Amino acid sequence: MNTNNITTINDLTEIEQIEMIAKDGADIIMIENPSIKIQLVAVNEHGYNIKYINVPTEQVQLAAIKKHVLAISHIITPTKKAKMFAVKKSYMAFKFIINPTYKMCVIALKQNRSEVLRHIKKKMLKKIGLEYPELII
Repeated sequence: MNTNNITTINDLTEIEQIEMIAKDGADIIMIENPSIKIQLVAVNEHGYNIKYINVPTEQVQLAAIKKHVLAISHIITPTKKAKMFAVKKSYMAFKFIINPTYKMCVIALKQNRSEVLRHIKKKMLKKIGLEYPELII
């Protein structure tokens, strides 16, 4: 790579950007509009690198969650599919899910009932049929 004429990372070719991001995915923050290919390289390097991507596509969200399930906590507006994928992968993701569906609640409850109950709103508990979870052993 000839760096004599390069003033910013955005002056690099996509291949050069990919090589750089493969070494440290967090450097994606310096790229103005990273391609999906570059975004995928960043989250495959570490799932938490999704926090440096403004509006990740569903494909990028799923890749980040696959790499590290708690990457869901760094996605501002995860898709329904990304939320479901995270909850199926681990109940630990549940506490980061805003407005979980009934199905997400049930899946998470099956994995770790006592932990998940603390994060389900009363309205949803009623819908699930667990109005008084403290009475359930």
